Parts: sequence; structure tokens; C-alpha cells
Amino acid sequence: MLTSRCVRCKGARNLCGLDHCPILRRLRMPRVVEVREISSPSPPSVFVGRHGYPEVNVSPLVPLGDEVPPPDPAAFYGKPADEVITAYGRLIRPVFRVRVDRPREAAFLEEVALSARPVETEVLLEKPPRPAEGFDAVLHPLGPVAPARRARVVDNPVVPRRVDAVVEERVRAETALRELYDAGIPLEHMQRLLSAGLLGVKPKLVPTRWSITAVDDALGRWLAREVRECESVNSVELYTAEYYGNRISVVLAPGPWGFELVEAWMKGAVFAAETAVLSDYEGPEGRRGYAENTTGAYYAIRLAVLEHLRRRRRRAMAIVYREISPEYAVPIGVWVLRETTRDALSKKPRVFDSLRGAVRAVPARVEWWRKSVLLAQRRLDEFTELFNTIKQ
Repeated sequence: MLTSRCVRCKGARNLCGLDHCPILRRLRMPRVVEVREISSPSPPSVFVGRHGYPEVNVSPLVPLGDEVPPPDPAAFYGKPADEVITAYGRLIRPVFRVRVDRPREAAFLEEVALSARPVETEVLLEKPPRPAEGFDAVLHPLGPVAPARRARVVDNPVVPRRVDAVVEERVRAETALRELYDAGIPLEHMQRLLSAGLLGVKPKLVPTRWSITAVDDALGRWLAREVRECESVNSVELYTAEYYGNRISVVLAPGPWGFELVEAWMKGAVFAAETAVLSDYEGPEGRRGYAENTTGAYYAIRLAVLEHLRRRRRRAMAIVYREISPEYAVPIGVWVLRETTRDALSKKPRVFDSLRGAVRAVPARVEWWRKSVLLAQRRLDEFTELFNTIKQ
């Protein structure tokens, strides 16, 4: 049964006290295949689970047949969600149990994670794959799962020179991520490397869900330090885009760096029994704790905003409103939000003389601004009047 905690948990934090999210468990991938041996190219993709930590499930993701989806689901941006689900739902998860501090016990995982191109993989399963909880608010969809007896990579991974150098250097993970980002290595590849224990001074497997948010957060904090030193934007700008039931509105206003995400989960959207509005924010000094309310969405959207500001060599106070409609019935990953925000910021903005004008122009079905801490701090008297005028 859905509760008010579900939109904060999003199936990830076990706030209900159950081991597995009953919402996500209902959304199992239906595909079942009678197969024990698989020989096909991994996209390349890997998966590291979190249940049972520090002993976790690890898998190279291997498709049935030669139809290989791209490793980065962002390639599907703008396409129907069914295409994303179908493409990744055919990836089999052959499961091995490994301690996170012993990544070398899954050397095949490292080979897949290093490669920039599909890599031929052979897998022998203990039993045929079964349906699994294939949907997640952070990860792209995942296909059937089966315990595995053996897995090996049978050709040579294509490893970008910069990736090879950073892995060999064994520098701090944040330093490695910055170097890889500036070298143009895709976010998805960085997430794979972190999950497989290939980044950082001490090798250690990182659950895939954690690695996605960790990469977004580490790069975001780094870019924020750069953006804080730039000149401010000189007008108020509003950008909008929508994809798969998620409408993203980005307001950029003159002033010191600040960021806030306000989410409105409309009744009927996945996890939402009733309409709920949540928010997290940071000021010029950044965040000290995890964004408990908006979770991975906060870091994915913040990164997209900071990328935009860095390219412009400008800073801004950024307030993002995300409205989630019932169309968002199945979660397919936080990449949806990062790419929708990037899409919004790639367009020509509407420009306003005042922050009030931009806030009033944000398409919304709820009084989301009442949850905004940054708006209240900016001009309390002005927005008290704004609340009254909008309500009328």
C-alpha cells in the first residue's frame, strides 16, 4: 500500500521497513527464457547490487542474441519508455556473489567496465533466468536474473587511453572523475569504472545505484566550485522541457550560486498515493548532507544545471521545479531527469525582468513555490505578495 513515505523512499531506502519495495516488486520484467549458456557482446554494462552489503551480487549484463542496446540509456532520450524497457529488459544478469573489498574475484567485471565498445562475453548459468525487480528510480531497467557458474570476456576490451592512465595511476576517485570528465569520457562509463572498483586509491566495488549518484555528486561539487567564481547572469531566465511524465522548469536568477529542486509528485504517478511536494536546496557553500527528499534526482539535475553554467562561464541562483504526472508509471532511471534538464537548457530561454515574473510563468498544477527555501530567503516580502497574487 502506498504511503506518504513512498515518494521520499522511491524504493531505495526501505523506509517502510521491508527488505524489498512492494511497488517495484510488482513491476517485474515479464521476460523469461530457457537458456543456460549465453555468448554475446555486453553493451558493455555491469551491475553491482547493494543487498547484503558488503557481500553483493555482481553481473556483466549480457543480451540474448546480437541486438545490443547502447550502454548509456540517454541514447533513448525522447523515445517512448517502452523502447527503453524492451531494449534493457533483454539483458540477462548472471549473478556472482562477491565481497566489495575483493573486486579481483570478479575480474571479468573489470574487463567489461573498462571497455568503450561492446565486448564479447561468455556466460554459463546454474539455472534458467527468472523475472526480477527490473525497475528503479536511479538505474535503467534490468532484465532477468540467474545464478551463474562462470563468466569470461573472450575478446580484448577497447580501453580509451585516458581511462587506462587514470586506472593505472590509482589517484583519488574525485580526481580521477574530474580528469575523465574533462577528457570527454561519458558519465555512464565513469559510473561503470567506479562500480567495478577501478577508481580510487583502494580497489572496492560500489553498488551501481550508489555509483550513479556518487559520480553526479562529485562532478557537481567540483563544477560548483568553478561556477561560484564566475560573473553572475544579468537577467532572470526560464527554461522548460518535458519527457515521459516529467516536466522540468529551470529558473536562473542573478546572484550568488545556489541550487534548489522542488518536486511535485501528482497523485497517480509511481510511488504517489496522493499529491506530494518535496524539496532540497543548497546555498553558496554547498550541501553537507544527502538530499533526503529528492534523492538521486537532486544530483542528476544539479549536474546538468552546472554544466550549462560552466559552458557560459556564469553563475546563478538556480531553482528547478520538477512536476511528475501519472504518465510516469514505471521508473526507468535518473538519466531521464539529467537529460530532460539538459534538453531544457539547450533551448532559448524566456527572459524576465524579475524573479517574480519567471516564477509565475512556470507551468505548474500546485503551489510549488511555497516549498522553496531559496525564494523565501531571496525576497520574503516580495514573495509574500507573489503568493497572494498567484492564489487569486
